[in-house]
Amino acid sequence: MLKLEKMIGQGEVKDGDVFLFADIWFPGIQNLMYLRDMLGLKVRMYGVLHAGCYDKHDFTCRKGMCPWGLGFEKSILGGVDGVFVATEFHKFIIEA
Repeated sequence: MLKLEKMIGQGEVKDGDVFLFADIWFPGIQNLMYLRDMLGLKVRMYGVLHAGCYDKHDFTCRKGMCPWGLGFEKSILGGVDGVFVATEFHKFIIEA
């Protein structure tokens, strides 16, 4: 994240750039959303969601993360341009 923030500050990140996160639970993804919006950058953001708190059977819920994790996931889903999931089942329960 520090390197990315430095690149933004130096103007190396340009309108039209696309960011793909291997997991939307990436620490700092919200920093990029903040910088994008505050600086008016026209970049796109996509990520993979391997499952999560929206699925009550996922390990995140079994580990007790759902009370705060579901809100976090919803905020990230609202800030990215798209998300990739592995199954139609996950797509269905995210959209529900």
